[in-house]
Amino acid sequence: MTLTASTTLTFAGHVVGTYIFELTQGGTGSYTITWPASVKWSGGTAPTLTTTVGKTDIVTLFHDGTNFYGTYSLNY
Repeated sequence: MTLTASTTLTFAGHVVGTYIFELTQGGTGSYTITWPASVKWSGGTAPTLTTTVGKTDIVTLFHDGTNFYGTYSLNY
């Protein structure tokens, strides 16, 4: 997904499984993602995305049927 604006994500119709997001800063950069409250992050904090134009962050979510559990790798 190329970000061209700050975005609030909502999830609907999801099934148990793993979801991988490739988030690339487009346009002028500095865009953010607001994640649903059902996402639980290691350490309790959502990632701060890399905001440089053209940089990519990878976010992986595992859904267990109730919650999403998120991990991330930043600044590619």
